[in-house]
Amino acid sequence: MPEVAILIVSRNIGGLERRWAALYRYLSRQRLPYRLTFIVSRMQTAALVNKYVQPSHDALCREEFGVSGNILQRPAFLRPVWRLLDYICLIKLLMTGFRKKRFAAAHFVTPSSLMFSPLVKSGLKVMSVANSGNVEALAKSPVFRRALRAGFHVDHLSADLCRRVSALQLASGKRLHTSPCSFADYGETDVRDKKPWMVFVSRLIQGKGIEILLASLPEILGRCPHLKVKIVGEGALYEQIGRSVGRMSGSDRVWLGFRKEPIDILRHSRIFLSLQDRENYPSQSLLEAMACGNAVIATDVGLTRKIVDENVGVLIDRDSNQLTAAVCQLAADDALADRLGKMARERVSKEHSPARYFTYLDDIYRHGDELPAEA
Repeated sequence: MPEVAILIVSRNIGGLERRWAALYRYLSRQRLPYRLTFIVSRMQTAALVNKYVQPSHDALCREEFGVSGNILQRPAFLRPVWRLLDYICLIKLLMTGFRKKRFAAAHFVTPSSLMFSPLVKSGLKVMSVANSGNVEALAKSPVFRRALRAGFHVDHLSADLCRRVSALQLASGKRLHTSPCSFADYGETDVRDKKPWMVFVSRLIQGKGIEILLASLPEILGRCPHLKVKIVGEGALYEQIGRSVGRMSGSDRVWLGFRKEPIDILRHSRIFLSLQDRENYPSQSLLEAMACGNAVIATDVGLTRKIVDENVGVLIDRDSNQLTAAVCQLAADDALADRLGKMARERVSKEHSPARYFTYLDDIYRHGDELPAEA
C-alpha cells in the first residue's frame, strides 16, 4: 500500500495545529486509499490528546518524536531548550526509523517542518502556507525558496495567499493549489439549551480585538441586564483584562478564565464574538462556535466573509460603538440570534468540513502535476 507522510513541527499550539489534529480525528473513522503516517511531537499530542484518538483501522498511524509533556506548561525561558531537544529527536527518528523508507508523498505542514525535508525521501513533496502574516517572512527564507525551486507543491489556505506566493515567480502554477475551505473538529459540537451568554474565545494578546470588547463592555452590561459575558483564553493580557473588568459595574456577569476545550460553553451560548484586527479566517474557535449554533459578530477584515456574512451574523468595523449596537440587537431578539445560529451551523457543516478538505488534499497526493494550474 502506498504511504504518505505528514510532518508537523510546531513551536506553539494554535489554529493550524488544532486543524490538523482534527483532520487526524476525522481520518481515524474513514477508509483510506493509502497509508497515512502523521509525524508529530509529543508536545503537540499532549496538548491535543483528545484529538489524536486511536484509529479504527491500521491505514492511519502516528509517529511521535521529542520529550514528553506539554511545552506550553513549562517555564518560558526553558521552552527553547525543549524545542531543541524535539529537533534532535526528530532528526534521529528520520535518520534511523525512516532511513530506508521512501514515501509516495510527503507533506510539510508547518514552516519549521521544511527544515527537515532533506531527510524525508518521497516522490511528491507538498508544503502548506496557512498564515497571511507569514508570506513576506517566508519569502525571505532560503529554506522556503529552495523548496519552491525544488518543485514542491504548495497548499494554500486561500486564493490571496496563492496569488502572493505566485508573485514570487519561483514555482510553476501547476504546483500551486488553493484549499476550498477550512474546517474544525465538529464531532462534539451540537446545539443545547441556549442561554443568554455572549462568548469571546481567543488567546488574550494584541491583535485579537479584546480592546474593542473592553471598550464596549460597560455600555453592553448596562443596556443588556440579562446578558452574561464569558471571556475564554489565556495570554499576556489576562491580568490586565481582569483588572479592567473588575472596575466595571455589572462585572459579576462577566466570567474570565481558560478552558482547554470550550465546547461545553459554546453549546449553550447564543452570541459569539470574533474581533481580530486582520483576519478571522480560518479561526478554529469561530468554526466551532458556528457548529454549536451561535450567531456571530465579526470584524469585516481579511477573508472573514469566506465564513461569516449577513446570513449567519453581523459584520462590523473595528469600532466599539458598532460592536455595542450589534450585541444589543442580538441580545434583544432571541429569535433572530437563533435563526442566524441555525444558518451558521448549516454553513460550516456543508462548506467547511474535513471531508471536503481531505478530498482536495487527496487529489494533490495522488495526481500532483496532472492537476491544472491555478487560475
